[in-house]
Amino acid sequence: MNRITGQDLINKILETDEVELTCEVFDNSALTVIEFSGLEKSITLKNVVFSNPVVFKNLQLKCVLKFYDCTFRGDITFDNCQLKAISGEHYYTVYLHNCDFNNNNFFVKNNCFFYSTFEISFAKVLKTIDIQESVFTQFNLKRTELNGKLLLSTNEFKQGLRIEESTIISNVRHSSNSYGSLVWMNTTFKKKVFLKDSVLNDHISIQDCSFEDTINIDPYNKMVPNSVLNVIDNKFKKEFTVSYYKKIGQNVITGGAETIYIFSNEFDDGIFISGDNIGPNANLKTLWIDM
Repeated sequence: MNRITGQDLINKILETDEVELTCEVFDNSALTVIEFSGLEKSITLKNVVFSNPVVFKNLQLKCVLKFYDCTFRGDITFDNCQLKAISGEHYYTVYLHNCDFNNNNFFVKNNCFFYSTFEISFAKVLKTIDIQESVFTQFNLKRTELNGKLLLSTNEFKQGLRIEESTIISNVRHSSNSYGSLVWMNTTFKKKVFLKDSVLNDHISIQDCSFEDTINIDPYNKMVPNSVLNVIDNKFKKEFTVSYYKKIGQNVITGGAETIYIFSNEFDDGIFISGDNIGPNANLKTLWIDM
């Protein structure tokens, strides 16, 4: 396989309108940094091996950035990137498909903004996903086994976050995020799941999932009309708790879905819906349960 440096990769991207490369990217330094701006093009990387940890930094682009069958031998990071969709390419800004992460981590940080869908699908041996202080139109995780944690903190998912047909081995912690919608489908969660301090503008749907440890949904920071929590056809081996009231020091947080639908689930250790404000004037106005 042809070996090139990170700068060689940047040069090839700058040279052509459509980039398809099969190569190994190797730098003598401990880190490969991919940094450029001002392009409007579709960039496709196929069968590229990144031998160092790689950072996509300060990208200011109109682009579709696609990775097919790539290998990452170190962590991959998006740092302070602003990626807008190209006219006619409305669905993705970043797409990683069938990539081998070699038990390395995936990071997004420092005010990244992705103006169209960011999707990871069929990922192999991916450890932890850690996303902080960034904005996504839509984030999808599909058909992936995550060997470490899923950590999401202080992000905005304008349309939503969707996880489907995946397995997450360690803890899931969503904290201080804003969502259009939050969808978990046909996914196995091996450890504890926490959803806390959230702003939810539409609905949460949990369907055909398996939870092997506890799941806790804390009060939302923001209450919106007609919000819904759908819990359908799941298996819960330990407690499932939905809280409408939480006191932290002198601060009281109240909020949650106006409507909860609970249909055809298995609760080995029960479901608990708690709060000081359940009643005629409460956030929770409708509760449908069909076991």
